[in-house]
Parts: sequence; structure tokens; C-alpha cells
Amino acid sequence: VQRAVDLARPGDTIAVRAGTYALTDNITIATSGTASQPITLGAYQGERVVIDGEQLAASHTPVGGSIPRAERGAIHQEASYWRISDLEIVNGPYGVYCDGCNGNVFARLKTHDNYESGFQLQGASGDNQILNLDSYANRDPRKNGESADGLAIKEGSGTGNVVRGARLWNNVD
Repeated sequence: VQRAVDLARPGDTIAVRAGTYALTDNITIATSGTASQPITLGAYQGERVVIDGEQLAASHTPVGGSIPRAERGAIHQEASYWRISDLEIVNGPYGVYCDGCNGNVFARLKTHDNYESGFQLQGASGDNQILNLDSYANRDPRKNGESADGLAIKEGSGTGNVVRGARLWNNVD
């Protein structure tokens, strides 16, 4: 998946086939699409795609430890104008961590059993849409099982973000 993300340019579509993708490094999205040509990442024709961050070192940060910024998220995004949909993200240090992201659409994602927040929109990120997110059973063992949100939009001045149809349950914060 990372190779496809690295090669993607505005207007491209990445269709991921069914399966569980066990990460050894987080998926890092650093290239932006454009408003008229977003980059699309999603499951191929309704297939079930699981992104599993269990093997990521940051997923096992000790009690009281800190997760380095670049390692936050099984999917770590610092780019704009992406359309990400129909993925299940589990066991990551965060499920999705998006900082400085603008004009993105995140649709029909499932984030659960992550070691921090299931989905975190950070900083001055603006004009994003989070649609039909299911985020549950996220917990933070670094803080004795506390402080993990299903959805966290925080620590910044982003405007114009829309959350619609989110279902968040059994998270520990």
C-alpha cells in the first residue's frame, strides 16, 4: 500500500484488494492531490481491507511513554485533497492521524482496537469531511487504559470540518 501511496499523483486512484495488511511501518501520506483532482485510496469494489498496525513499534509504547509524531497513526497523513474510504484500521498507535490536512473526505472507515484515538484530526486541518465513521474499543495502555477517543479533533484552529454519521462507542476516554 505504501508503494502505491508514494507513486500516487493528483487524480490517481488506489484500489486495495481484500486482505489484512500487517504493517511494519505506518502508511505515510505526504503528497497532496488538488481540489479538482483528489487522490483516492479505498477498498476495491466493496472488498474487506484491514490495515493492521499491531507490529508497529509505536503500538507498544510503554506506560508513560510518548509516541513520536511521525509514528502516530497506522495511517499518518500530512497531505490534502485525498478521498479515503472503506478501510478497517486496527491495532495502530492511532488508527488515522491527520495533521495539516485540508479538503479531505474520509468515508465509511472503521477504526477499532487502536492504542490511542481511532481517528485524530490535528492542528490547523480544515474543510475535511468525516462521513459514517465507526470507531470503537480504542484504548491507551500508555496511560493505564485511559485517554483514547473514537474521534478527536483537537489542538488547532482548523475550520470548516464536517462530521456526519459518526458512531463512536466503548472508547476509554
